[in-house]
Amino acid sequence: MQTETGITEEENLIIALTPGNFTETKQILDYFTKILGLEYKIEETSNKDFIEGRTASILIDNKIIGYMGDLHPKTLYAWNIRMPASILEISLEEIFNIIRRAS
Repeated sequence: MQTETGITEEENLIIALTPGNFTETKQILDYFTKILGLEYKIEETSNKDFIEGRTASILIDNKIIGYMGDLHPKTLYAWNIRMPASILEISLEEIFNIIRRAS
């Protein structure tokens, strides 16, 4: 939703694991989508804040609803994080819309 100031506000679920890795983050995504009865797929993508080859877009019904990946060492350093970390972010608005359409 865009506010009067032009700022877009979104309802997202963000999960950060530290120490964590792509595989552990994907396991959380598997569990989350299974509980909701949703099927998803992931596609490799690139993002300068994440490790190449360990970053993916999350798709439901061929629409990107989020992303996940292992943070790049430069990103960890910039945020003063001293352990490996993995991030998962999903649009809750998209999840709610998908569930409403399926009901």
